[in-house]
Amino acid sequence: MLDEIHQKTGTGFDQGDAIRWNFGKFLVSKDGMIILRFEPMVTPDMLEEAIQEMLK
Repeated sequence: MLDEIHQKTGTGFDQGDAIRWNFGKFLVSKDGMIILRFEPMVTPDMLEEAIQEMLK
């Protein structure tokens, strides 16, 4: 959905690794490495599975 908006408006954020909007979420390991990145539309409850998997 966010990619569509950026494509229509020509921001260029639909390409590459740029942080596209506030409220992007990152799952970070205890040593500070980014494990996963989630777009703003992902709600906290949608992160649960990824967090549980990381804790194994």
